[in-house]
Amino acid sequence: MIVLEELHAVGLRLFDLVGKSVGQALLPAIPPQAPDRNVCATFLTTLHTKFEELYDANHPLKAALEKLATLGTIRIIEGRA
Repeated sequence: MIVLEELHAVGLRLFDLVGKSVGQALLPAIPPQAPDRNVCATFLTTLHTKFEELYDANHPLKAALEKLATLGTIRIIEGRA
């Protein structure tokens, strides 16, 4: 795959970063099928906390996504080239 090779050539390994950053962290927080206010509140709190962590400008995944947006192939796909 050309795109994957291009990503790896510039040191971007997004799947590895996602695995390390998110991994199993959200799975225990996924609400069950039956509504439960306490479980849903816990889920939303966990989701919000994880979002804040990942959205931080210093988080490696955030930095990788910003770097991804600068690649020529991605700019072409997004119509910005």
